[in-house]
Amino acid sequence: MKLNTLYKTAGWTLTLVVIMYLLFIRTADAKTITWVPPTARADETPLSISEIQGYKLYYGPTVGNYPNVITINGGGTVSYNPDGVIPNGSHAVMKTVDTDGRLSVFSIDFVVQAEVALISAPATDLTVSLVSGSTYNASWIMPTGFVNGEVYPPNIFPNKCFLFVDSAWIKDVACATQPSTTFTLTPGTHLIQVEVEIKDDIANTVAVSDRASLTFDTNVTEPPLPPTEILVIPRPGYELKVYEAPVTP
Repeated sequence: MKLNTLYKTAGWTLTLVVIMYLLFIRTADAKTITWVPPTARADETPLSISEIQGYKLYYGPTVGNYPNVITINGGGTVSYNPDGVIPNGSHAVMKTVDTDGRLSVFSIDFVVQAEVALISAPATDLTVSLVSGSTYNASWIMPTGFVNGEVYPPNIFPNKCFLFVDSAWIKDVACATQPSTTFTLTPGTHLIQVEVEIKDDIANTVAVSDRASLTFDTNVTEPPLPPTEILVIPRPGYELKVYEAPVTP
């Protein structure tokens, strides 16, 4: 199944400097907050998962204002789903709690933000040319990012392309910087379209771009190519004078 949009991670990885522990947090999307359990205390002595009781998640409307707290049990717990609990756009911080009840200082502030739907830019420079008989060649330039101008992050990449003729799927085409493929057309005017599928290697999801479109008429005769290997032959008894353009130093 192909989806119409691809969801981009709305968060980032944070390195948290704390007095008690070292903690890492990232928001994977609007529905999940994930983190990596610390492996050391503030003095760099080892800290095992069995020594962690859990975590405290504090949130509120602005930076520094966290009136709400959620207790997350289990040192091995590495994610929390805030849907229906933490309002979208809330600011949040976390603390680690050891089995003796000692708390780390606050992590740095992060925002629990809604997932953002990003749509791939379409292919460009779609061209169709006659190969021979009823066989034609289509080529195009692959997109390198989303419609909002952002470049694909490393985990998102073009997966394959789809060629359509008159809105009907014709074939899948492997990705390349400038893909090219042959296909057949009946005489007449046709709508040629290309759709690019991109894949998120982390979320293991795919999404497709808008279609690049071209109206192509097989009955239009292309003009001939110009002559080649042109020579200027002087008349008998004359020599050809060749003028060279001056070279600018």
